[in-house]
Amino acid sequence: MSTPEEILSTLTRDNARDWQYVGHLMRRLNRISEVSSEGYPWHDVMLDALAAHGHEISSGHLHRIRRAYDFLEEGMSARKIPKERARIAKISTMDQAERLFQLDPEAGLDALEACLDIAKPATNSDIQKRYEEYLARHPEKKTAMQAAWDRRRSGKEDTASGADAGSQVKDQSTSFATTLRRIADYITELEAASQNDKAQIMVLEQEISDLNAEMTKTKQNLQIAVDELNYISRRRERE
Repeated sequence: MSTPEEILSTLTRDNARDWQYVGHLMRRLNRISEVSSEGYPWHDVMLDALAAHGHEISSGHLHRIRRAYDFLEEGMSARKIPKERARIAKISTMDQAERLFQLDPEAGLDALEACLDIAKPATNSDIQKRYEEYLARHPEKKTAMQAAWDRRRSGKEDTASGADAGSQVKDQSTSFATTLRRIADYITELEAASQNDKAQIMVLEQEISDLNAEMTKTKQNLQIAVDELNYISRRRERE
């Protein structure tokens, strides 16, 4: 058996960009021990090694590589798929198929076979569609974060507050004439300040855009963390 040092020494600037090779090395290292002789997790050691070879990646991306590669190798073995087909596997499709596998092993392995179809390999959008359709049929399998996100997108969380606001409006006793006067005054103020408002609106729109981008990134990172915890939990149960 090769030593961890010998395994890591095979990493080069060229193969450091090959996700399957990196996943293969991670699998070999983790079979030897959980940590290096210095006590560092192999995950952190590999991140440093990749950076040293000019291919710095995020911690979350390396988690995706490890999960996707383990799924690829074990899934091909389970379905007796010829090893040479591994060359057409893409990390994006493997990542999606592995997430489906965590929900339903058979559905995930079916997705894996579709990805490794020589005639017409499934695309990332194909596997994403399978994943979403499965969750639509089995909403109980959604994580708490996914369920909360769906409720927010559907506007259900706003229904109660909207009903309360409508009730408050109905209860107001302001006369119709007073209401019209206030509206007219408000419109006048808006027209007088329109030029300044345009600039402010542009700033606010940019801030909203930046916040939305940050929220999307945070949501993705949280989902990666949830998937990783579920992955570790299920692997420990199988072991």
